[in-house]
Amino acid sequence: MDLISTAIGAFEYLGITKERVIPNLIMSVIVYWLLAKKVDKFNNTLERIKQSILEIHTTLKAKLKVDFDQTIDKYGQANSPMVLKDEFKQYVTKTSIETQVENKRGELINWLKEQKPDTGIDAQDRISNLVISGEIEKFLDLTQYKQYLYKKGKTLKDMHGILTVYLFEKLIPKIFSDIE
Repeated sequence: MDLISTAIGAFEYLGITKERVIPNLIMSVIVYWLLAKKVDKFNNTLERIKQSILEIHTTLKAKLKVDFDQTIDKYGQANSPMVLKDEFKQYVTKTSIETQVENKRGELINWLKEQKPDTGIDAQDRISNLVISGEIEKFLDLTQYKQYLYKKGKTLKDMHGILTVYLFEKLIPKIFSDIE
């Protein structure tokens, strides 16, 4: 109450009467209270939306991975490790991907070693996850590659599959010396 009486005293000193101050003060408190309720409700709504997006992202990622694993054979041929089929090599040679992978090979190999794959299959899984998650863009600029695939009528799944198999071919033999 001291704060209110001090405020009222300050207003009276300035020539503003209690009759004008009290309704405005009460109205300010009410507006503040209503806005605080709205902000809390808005924050709760945003949190629910965030959780929904996370759930959708997780579901789609899991779904894409299942479908993606089934399509890798489309782009590669068994050669331990799997190598890119000749018909898809143009997508890495006619874009900057081949050069970028060559320039970033050391970084990519170090990244793969840090993942500690026990087998070639483990290495394939780590590389697949790197490409699907989009984390590969920390190493490579995929703009020209994606645009070239788009112009050739390819999809996001094609983009992932071709790049993944190409990385299998270029990285896995450097991790496991018994693979040539």
